[in-house]
Amino acid sequence: MMTKSETNSLRDLVKVLNDGIDFYTEAKDKVKSNAVRLVFERMSAIREGAVGRLQPYIVFEKGEKETGHTLGGILREQYAKILASIKDNSEHVYIEQLEEVEDKTLEKIRDAIEEVKAPGVQATLQDIYPTLKRCHDEMSRLQRTTA
Repeated sequence: MMTKSETNSLRDLVKVLNDGIDFYTEAKDKVKSNAVRLVFERMSAIREGAVGRLQPYIVFEKGEKETGHTLGGILREQYAKILASIKDNSEHVYIEQLEEVEDKTLEKIRDAIEEVKAPGVQATLQDIYPTLKRCHDEMSRLQRTTA
């Protein structure tokens, strides 16, 4: 059993992961580069895998899956769409905003690792963290190379 605070921390992480899934999926269809499109597809799939591993803990505690999103994630996605529509280098706009999503994801998984003490959940978070860190680092590199 997790405390309400632990469950909320896990739910917050899943919401940020959901933001990223939707944003990467949307951005994938807006960029011209096949290489960038493949990166976006892979990032979305990694997030889907992480959500799939975390959902059983949330369902156990809350009785249903977490399907929500954060307000910040929704606003960031809308902001990127608007900016991309008025800028020539829309690919860079999406990469820049998705790198911010990666920053938020690392913040939330670190919060969850610190907050959640349930051993099974903690082990899952520790297992997922390195992959999400690599995603973050890859998006940071991609942002620097497309600037």
